[in-house]
Amino acid sequence: MVENQIKASAIKHYKQGRVKYDLGQYAEAILDYNFAIALKPDYAEALSDRGCAKVELKQYSAAITDYSTTIKLEPNDANTYYKRGNAKTKLNQNEEAKQDWRTALKLATQTGNTELKNLVESLLRQFGGYQVKEKSVHYSEDQIKDIVADYFESLPIISLGYSVKREYIIQMGSDQRRADIVLLRNGKLVAIAECKETGRVGKGIQQLYSYLCATDTYLGIFANNGDLNQWTFWENHRHNNFVEIDRKTFENYVYNHDKTIKDRENKIKAEVQNEIDVEIRERIRKNTDTDAIREDETNRIKQEVMEDIDRTALVNSVKSEIAQQAENGLLKERDKANRKLGREQGFLLTIFSLIGLVILIGLLVTSG
Repeated sequence: MVENQIKASAIKHYKQGRVKYDLGQYAEAILDYNFAIALKPDYAEALSDRGCAKVELKQYSAAITDYSTTIKLEPNDANTYYKRGNAKTKLNQNEEAKQDWRTALKLATQTGNTELKNLVESLLRQFGGYQVKEKSVHYSEDQIKDIVADYFESLPIISLGYSVKREYIIQMGSDQRRADIVLLRNGKLVAIAECKETGRVGKGIQQLYSYLCATDTYLGIFANNGDLNQWTFWENHRHNNFVEIDRKTFENYVYNHDKTIKDRENKIKAEVQNEIDVEIRERIRKNTDTDAIREDETNRIKQEVMEDIDRTALVNSVKSEIAQQAENGLLKERDKANRKLGREQGFLLTIFSLIGLVILIGLLVTSG
């Protein structure tokens, strides 16, 4: 019941924010969006629209943060990638913007959103990031493997204990599979790349997910094009929650591998602890509710017992009174009968006494 009320209140504030946004009251709209998000932190629509309001107020960095949070909640929303790319151009982050637009283009194509697809293609042409299909080059799977290996080897940290391996064996339960390209550091996996020929997707991304699940690494690349700008970079966040990241973020993770691992472990520990705390609070709440219900039930039973006792006492009292009344009535009848008998016996005794006296007097006269 409470959860439904909170959700309804969040929707109410969100709708108020939409109205104010349409009226050009962007600061006021943000306040309503803030209320909605505070009540429902995973409210993707409110986060995205708050980002739009911040863009109108030229708060571009804050808008990008809202768009990024929205993407984590809705990773397949082409519009949010498109809007985040637009915001990045305001900060002269044109390369990052083109990466967002490419993702938006891919998603719009998959969902059949022709309007957005045409819009993004126009932006990519304008910023020099769109490759006309007719001029694209077809790469074989082996050629793409070579390009991925060259990419790994071109990273500036490759001499610091990092190495690149092809056809790397990964244990998948009782089976062994061979990952196309892997990046290692001191013999430990840092990243895995799955390669397919140009345009071919098939189960390539799912295969990459399987490799990441079966190992202790969390960084992956899916490459089915010779242009690395067309690759998708992935992070296995936790619980097999795969999040697409940009190339810059991917490389930062690789460059700062030790620190990233430590930060990641601390983050996961914090998330786990938070989940434990939530579970404990929920159990306490349920136990408290159970205790309250048990106490109410106990009080109800006590009340019923006391009412039964009161009714029993009343019945017994009435019975006692009736018995007393009956007994009193019987005694009165008995006293009345005794008094009547006494009067009858006294009268007879008097008669008998008089008769005896007469007889005695007669005997005395006769003898005289």
